Amino acid sequence: LLARPAATLADASAGPPARGPGAPAPGDHVEPFDIIGSVAWMNAVLAHHALRPLYDAEGLALLLGELERKQELGVLQRLRVRDAHDRSLGWILYYLNPGGTSHVVQVGARRGEFARVLAQLIAHAWAGGAVALEGRVDPHDVGALARAECSFSHDGPWVCGWTRDAAVRDAVLRGDIYLSRLECEWWTNF
Repeated sequence: LLARPAATLADASAGPPARGPGAPAPGDHVEPFDIIGSVAWMNAVLAHHALRPLYDAEGLALLLGELERKQELGVLQRLRVRDAHDRSLGWILYYLNPGGTSHVVQVGARRGEFARVLAQLIAHAWAGGAVALEGRVDPHDVGALARAECSFSHDGPWVCGWTRDAAVRDAVLRGDIYLSRLECEWWTNF
């Protein structure tokens, strides 16, 4: 506790690495994201997963309204990630908590662009004063997270499911599923 002010000052003066593991690609940037107006695009980005949410404006507005009311975790950030040619790469939904842990609700990315979206999440959280990011990890994203020098734990919460549908079971077992904290009950626990 006594060293926290000095450590905070040292972290702020060091800044994130200019290039290296997890550094944003030149020209990539974030901007505020109109999630409700982008429902069709979000559904299209997630379409390559066998199991995924199918958003509609009304349902997504309800979920986002609930997230907005949960201010004890920080300020909800809704960000779209674009490249230097203004092409949308993905989106980020997370709580920015300066001086503490920022909780990631959802990261959506075009196929093959997760690492670039992750780099923007890390840079945005760092610039906003976050000390750490916490969220759930999909198995197919572990490589990008490891290359960005992220650490992992198995603290849970865990997901338990049951189905008679073999196609659903097989999709889950092979990791062909998109499941974020937005679709789970995580956000109802606080």
